[in-house]
Amino acid sequence: MENRINDLLRVVSETRGDGKQEPYSQFIALYLSQKLRKMGFEEILTNIEDEKVKWALKDFYEDNSNLIEKFKQISILSEKEWLEIVEQTLIFDNSENTIQKTPISIIKLVDRLLDIHNKDSVLDICSGLGFTLAQLSMEKDVALMGVEINPQAYIHSKLLLDMLNKDTSNIILGNALKTDISVFGANKVFINGPLGLRVSKDIYDEVLNKKISGTAYEELIPNYDSTWLFVLDAVLHSNFEKVVVVMNEAPMVNNRDALIRKQLLKDGLIEAVIDLPGGLLDYSGIPVSLLVLSKNNSSVSFVDATKMGTKTRHKTVLKDDDIKEIIKAIEVIGPLSKTCKFEVIENEDFILSSKRYLIPDLPYENTVQLKDVVKTINRGAMISNNNLKEIESETPTPYQYLALNSFTNGIVNKKLPFIKKIDPSLEKHVIKNDSLIISKMSPFKVASIEQKEKQILVNGNLYFLEIDENKINTKYLEAYLQSELGMRELQKYEKGTVMKTLSIRDLEKIMIPVLTEEEQNKIGKAYDLLKREQKVTLERIKRIEEEKNKIMEVR
Repeated sequence: MENRINDLLRVVSETRGDGKQEPYSQFIALYLSQKLRKMGFEEILTNIEDEKVKWALKDFYEDNSNLIEKFKQISILSEKEWLEIVEQTLIFDNSENTIQKTPISIIKLVDRLLDIHNKDSVLDICSGLGFTLAQLSMEKDVALMGVEINPQAYIHSKLLLDMLNKDTSNIILGNALKTDISVFGANKVFINGPLGLRVSKDIYDEVLNKKISGTAYEELIPNYDSTWLFVLDAVLHSNFEKVVVVMNEAPMVNNRDALIRKQLLKDGLIEAVIDLPGGLLDYSGIPVSLLVLSKNNSSVSFVDATKMGTKTRHKTVLKDDDIKEIIKAIEVIGPLSKTCKFEVIENEDFILSSKRYLIPDLPYENTVQLKDVVKTINRGAMISNNNLKEIESETPTPYQYLALNSFTNGIVNKKLPFIKKIDPSLEKHVIKNDSLIISKMSPFKVASIEQKEKQILVNGNLYFLEIDENKINTKYLEAYLQSELGMRELQKYEKGTVMKTLSIRDLEKIMIPVLTEEEQNKIGKAYDLLKREQKVTLERIKRIEEEKNKIMEVR
């Protein structure tokens, strides 16, 4: 097999041109080169029922005989070789409308999650090149269904599955959201639609009226977001036993999606959430999750697989052992997984993220939320760089500016930049005495601002907390938040794909250990001594660096 694939790579390289549709053209040439060994062109057309596919082959055959002849250098390919070729070489890529192929490692995991057996009916919503259906049906007698909106990807899928001797009559061209998928009667459904796609108002209203109207979900779907439209279409209009959906993080954790997550949980439809590592997708480095839906669930299994996989130069791959470990984690609770009842998830605003449940609870009997020990949590002012430059002052003034880069390792720079004035509209963003500073973005930074002479305007990337000294020791709270336990709590509530951030609402939920006043004072004093020592050490390091830089000036 390796020799034939190497031969194919050579031919692909030789025939590669500047055309936008070259992989598509090469695939059709390979298809015809294989078929024409066994039958004439007219016979090939006779065996194809779809007129769109026939016309595509006719147009190509008349103008590309040389390309077909070059691909005839490749001997007859087996089914496995066809799939190997599609996986490695013939990736459909069109600058105007890219079709994104699901990676083989995700498909293998989906195969295990769907638990596909002979006689199952498998529906791939947004079926693309047909690669996923081809993989899921290898060595199985299953009925295949698919809906794809891109004409060339649709034709590609028809030809690929035909080469594998699969029935393609239920692979259709159309908008998956508008298609009546109930006609398929599929019991296993896979969805890897465009992540974060926002549909037009017309399509949104049409799908809502035709497919969701009259159900418990009618008023719950965020405007024009396709994510839950795809999911609900599958659970409301297929004969599903299992549905697996590739999801990005936003709909799993956003506040605006909480009500629809709540309803799905209430209806017992969510079985598992598997958080995967970044870099698995060919077309994006963001981490994704698999949402597994089935019926009559009273709890949800959360699996954290974000640290799994083997990283290559460009991507991450889940090996077979990784997939086995993920499946085992769903079935047997361990360090990678946890099963949570509805009530537990409800207490976390119906967040569907493994880290929210897998990060261990604090090892203390008594805890309170951060909101219970602070007077206020304030957000800094959003000031553009241009506006900031306008108010910067080269000479000292009563006003200064605190930004994210103004403190490191819990220590605020003594020489904060001066600004000319603070507009009255920004006074609410001026820091209070004895406040804590926490960065909005991960990796989180924590520091304190003590008694001060200047008015300090805080940047929008920071929160500043006014502590209630009657309820907690400020130094103790700072020590805790900077500790490993405190940072773990902050990370538990972070959200985001590329940039991890923390909202005020989630910051309020951070759990704080309740210790006696004596214990808090002891920890606060010990922390303060360490911080003083740290400052002295940093100053010493700074002086050493300066001396090193000037060492050649010594005579």
